[in-house]
Amino acid sequence: MIFLKKLYTPIVFIQILKGFLSLVNISLIVSCSTPFPRVGVGYSPQILFERTCQRGGAGVESVQGWVTIKANVPDFFGQFSAAIFASASRQSLQLELTNLLGGTEAYIRIQGDRYQVMRASRLQAEGRSTWNQIPLHWIRDLFLGKVPCPSLSDTPSASSQTQMTMHQGSDGELILLVSKSGVVQERFTFYFELYQKQPWPQFLHWEQLKPVPVTLDLKWSSPDEKTGSSKRWEVESSGGGSPCLDV
Repeated sequence: MIFLKKLYTPIVFIQILKGFLSLVNISLIVSCSTPFPRVGVGYSPQILFERTCQRGGAGVESVQGWVTIKANVPDFFGQFSAAIFASASRQSLQLELTNLLGGTEAYIRIQGDRYQVMRASRLQAEGRSTWNQIPLHWIRDLFLGKVPCPSLSDTPSASSQTQMTMHQGSDGELILLVSKSGVVQERFTFYFELYQKQPWPQFLHWEQLKPVPVTLDLKWSSPDEKTGSSKRWEVESSGGGSPCLDV
């Protein structure tokens, strides 16, 4: 569900198979901390980066299918089935929410850095860059089976003021820092589990430090045997009372 409380609330939990989406039932367990194995120890930051940001869904162009959504925000309320289509090249995500009788309750569209929520053919909400503190490109890319990572265009270059640097923590975690003009803007911290005798990203703690502090957590599970993409994932927000989406 969507809660207007200071709780960690999962956002989306899906299964991806051969480019199609199907819902997996979810269970919510709220905890203060989660221990992670020291799987990343012994691997270089570059190897961990490749295992994380260039795995499975990195080459997926589009997906379509159905999910079930429970919502309790001003945009929409209740439980719905939703037809979904996501496209990488078009930078788009479309969700059509239907009720138990098959009627359309709401239409949600993300295009580039903008989103719209339509209801009864009327514009109910719109915005840009983020939706309930979640970066819009995260929402789209997660449905495509991708892992949120700094854009490759943000890597260091002679003409760019934006840089990405890689470090490794004492427990083997991968730390990616995105800086602009020498000031750290974002911090990605990945923790790993062992899958097929290789490190596999299990958890991401993301911090936006500038311009407005935001913290998000993302957990993956059930990796696909062929692609390595996660069949199940959930996003949690600790945004100080801002609404979060639980699908």
